[in-house]
Amino acid sequence: MTLTREGEALLPLAREILALLEAAQLRLSAPEEGGDVRFGSPEDFATAFLPGVLARFVESHPAVRLSTACELTRRLIEGIEAEAYDLVVIKQAPGRVHPGARPIWREALVWVGAEEARPPAKDAPLRLVLSPAPCVYRERATEALAAAGRAFDIVYTSPSLAGAAAAVRAGLGQTVLPRTLIPPGLAPLPSRAGLPALEETVICLLMRPNAPPAAQALARALEQGIARIGGV
Repeated sequence: MTLTREGEALLPLAREILALLEAAQLRLSAPEEGGDVRFGSPEDFATAFLPGVLARFVESHPAVRLSTACELTRRLIEGIEAEAYDLVVIKQAPGRVHPGARPIWREALVWVGAEEARPPAKDAPLRLVLSPAPCVYRERATEALAAAGRAFDIVYTSPSLAGAAAAVRAGLGQTVLPRTLIPPGLAPLPSRAGLPALEETVICLLMRPNAPPAAQALARALEQGIARIGGV
């Protein structure tokens, strides 16, 4: 199925209409909510999906003071348990979701290399560019390779998507990313590379007990915003 010329012209207007409807719904649903909300998210997910959602939430809730931090999933969970956050986005494995977490997005993970680069040799250790431990993608990659008996070396470590992408783009190695987060200059490795399949990642919301109403309003805004993009 492809868009007609009229459909291509209508698409950006339709997105603007949906954004306005979302903002109106948020403003009318709880106009009295205010206070502080401490929110955390993994850096790659926040960069790709959340700026527009968070901007519309702040506009619709002028009495809410929103502070946002980017961290690795395990540290975000620790932050919730220590009551350092009111609401966080976390990455989880299917069937092993943290107690109390609510899935909002499912994403396939793929092996990624530099665009136009030759696939890695099957008889050589795979050179990996990964985030530092603890990281869900790092664990998923190393566990899959170990189970398949494929040797690997972690040659570059970066806490940010931009840093990892730059290293892969330069040809230092390969990485693991959700398909929708693959930056320009990178591409999924072909099946002929012979790398093991990777388990899906489930993106979830996790809220601390007794979170303020404003945090609950933010959770609703995130669910609605991700649903418009195409989550679970």
